[in-house]
Amino acid sequence: ALAVYDQVVARFSSASEPAIFENVAKALFNKGVTLGGLGRSEDALAVYDQVVARFSSASEPSILEQVAKALVNKGVTLGALGRSEDAIAVHDRVVARFATASEPAILENVALALVNKGVRLGALGRSEAEIAVYDQVVARFSSASEPAILESIARALVNKGVTLGVLGRSEDALAVFDQVVARFSSASEPAILEQIAMALFNKGVTLGTLGRNEDEIAVYDQVVERFTDASEPAILECVAKALFNKGVTLGGLGRGEDAIAVYDQVVARFASASEPAILAQVANALFNKGVTLGALSRSGDAIAVFDQVVARFAGAPALADLVEKAKAAKSRLEGARSPKKP
Repeated sequence: ALAVYDQVVARFSSASEPAIFENVAKALFNKGVTLGGLGRSEDALAVYDQVVARFSSASEPSILEQVAKALVNKGVTLGALGRSEDAIAVHDRVVARFATASEPAILENVALALVNKGVRLGALGRSEAEIAVYDQVVARFSSASEPAILESIARALVNKGVTLGVLGRSEDALAVFDQVVARFSSASEPAILEQIAMALFNKGVTLGTLGRNEDEIAVYDQVVERFTDASEPAILECVAKALFNKGVTLGGLGRGEDAIAVYDQVVARFASASEPAILAQVANALFNKGVTLGALSRSGDAIAVFDQVVARFAGAPALADLVEKAKAAKSRLEGARSPKKP
């Protein structure tokens, strides 16, 4: 792909027709994306800079869209490299450069830049400034109807809720999560539905921190019921996490048998999943099932479950710690069952 993009740029470098010019801009932008995907971040940054330098004086919206996208991706790449201050400066550049733009495709990138700026501020521990930026997104694009912009509004609200929770402002966080669910209740776009799922899941977590366990469980049930037919990995991850957390909460309430039933749901529902984040929930559910069985004095069943954890996940590097914990838990149970010498 890189060679093809280079061919386009080389072949049409002296073209002046807007349509061809646009294709050159797109080729350069896509080259940057491809380089980033290959882990060549510094090279990707250099290509995004090329896009900006070469096409910043263009007047055609379709070409300026590539400039906006290049700047946004540059900011994201800088953030991924841990260069948060530089990333914030680039996101500010997007907002300033396209302050008077009216084209939806460009405004979409302005909204993205603001959300990503908020994320970077959060990474720097500047939570109040982060929340203020999310509020900007909501206020500035309150009348937008384009799905991509609405997604940014939803993301801004979810992120705001999470940050409020971290700051200990749990009631404010709950109100924001409810705002997401109410505002986008009729949405059908997967990217927005993902934010609704995240809002509900985080609402459940927040209720748990407040000790409102029955309400917490009810919200996890909402996640499972509302997205029962979903197929998008990010939404399914929320469903898996909601079920797992429900199991943990039931266990904490002394309802061990109910907890085991929920852990079994996680395992059965996501048995064929291949996404690491979902498989982690399956592994955690099995492990917790084993722990719960042990606490219920069902040692033989618990040992069998720990064996399942080891057999199923021994080849997954990301789950190596959990596998070792399962082995250790099994050993403890076997030791407790062994007859002791007088």
